[in-house]
Amino acid sequence: MDATEVIREMEGEFPVVGLRSAGVEVRIVPRLGSRILSLKDLRTGREWMDRPLGHALFANASGEDFTNGTFAGADECLPTIAACRLGDRDLPDHGEVWSLPWTLEEETLEQGILTTAVSLPRSPFLFRRSLSLGGATVTLGYSLTNTGEGNEPFLWAIHPLLAIRPGDRIVLPEEVRSVTVESVSGMPGVMPGASLSWPDADRGIALDRLDLGGEAYAKVFAGPLDRGMARLQGENGSALEFSWDPREMPWLGIWITRGAFRGFHHVALEPSHAPCDSIAEAVATGRHGVIGAGETRRWTLRLHLLDTSDPSGKCTP
Repeated sequence: MDATEVIREMEGEFPVVGLRSAGVEVRIVPRLGSRILSLKDLRTGREWMDRPLGHALFANASGEDFTNGTFAGADECLPTIAACRLGDRDLPDHGEVWSLPWTLEEETLEQGILTTAVSLPRSPFLFRRSLSLGGATVTLGYSLTNTGEGNEPFLWAIHPLLAIRPGDRIVLPEEVRSVTVESVSGMPGVMPGASLSWPDADRGIALDRLDLGGEAYAKVFAGPLDRGMARLQGENGSALEFSWDPREMPWLGIWITRGAFRGFHHVALEPSHAPCDSIAEAVATGRHGVIGAGETRRWTLRLHLLDTSDPSGKCTP
């Protein structure tokens, strides 16, 4: 592992902690859901995380609607994305953990690993994430422990709001030939549940080119996947590639807004355990994660910051 510098600073009232290597700089805010506030490629200068201009950081109440949040950087969604009722629990929008303060584990920070953890208030889970740098790769290691007395279903997804630049495109494995619409606005004739071609233009839109045919937004799912990979490819050769084990997370959610949601222009690539936003819906269809009483599930997500002159964004093994 490359030599890693620990970053400590304040933004307003909130401590920000980060890591810096020769090529990558990442910052998180433990008290704000351990959100990844910044992910910067120091070789190209590109900041990958989106943040509304002039928006100061602020805390949200536990269980608050995500639409009242800061819309900055990457959040963790667990055990659901959409608000729903599961058994006797009312689960909030984008889950329980994004609006909670997480605990920073100082002992791992001394080793160049950013580890944060949180206990969920409504669901019997202990959730932990470790973040480390190696070369131009950010490795996110996750563990989820069921502290309850029975089997527990769950749905996890990372929710990284990525800044869009002219010429950006999404690259997926060649196996993906279509995606399924989860939610949509501003795209006439396209309804939830519809199938759209990928990457070919369909109905006047080109999702891979982040072109929704005008002011619109859409959330779609791809999968189940044989290869866990998704890339945001920049026109100048810079790229951010997500890689993961599809046996653990066979689905990929893609969120794109081009001005239709509060005027924002950003994209999110969201590896997930389920092909929908609601854990209640996932349970009803039998497509979700399950963890036994006292057990721990682990998974890994890697973010590769690429600096390549290949404008095609061709997928390579």
